Amino acid sequence: MKQLGCIGLTIKKLNESLLKKVYIYFSSKTGGSAYDPYEANYVQTNLNPVVLKVILRELSPETAFWKQYGLAETKIVEIITEERNENYFRYANRIVIDGEDYEVFKSGTGSQVSILKRPMDGLRVTLSKKA
Repeated sequence: MKQLGCIGLTIKKLNESLLKKVYIYFSSKTGGSAYDPYEANYVQTNLNPVVLKVILRELSPETAFWKQYGLAETKIVEIITEERNENYFRYANRIVIDGEDYEVFKSGTGSQVSILKRPMDGLRVTLSKKA
């Protein structure tokens, strides 16, 4: 059995009322009814979500600018979770928290998502709400 890191033990010991559920959706790419191999007209279907219990904190736009996440007019949340969950946030197709959709990580673009590794096997993910 794999041992939990320091952040994982902290999350397990916290009261359930302090934790939030984050629904992370992945997708599968299939050819639609009008599939043409010469055109990229794939249909992406969301799979069942992976549910994570995380420490969640809302950030004000002033705090986000001060922490250099960029000036954003939308709602920004900061998630503290275990380092082993990094690929979930990196390859997700859709992220839902309290019924609201958030931006997903896009490699090679000026993404609205930042993923930072923290000490003691921790991970800090900053998400902005979709406009």
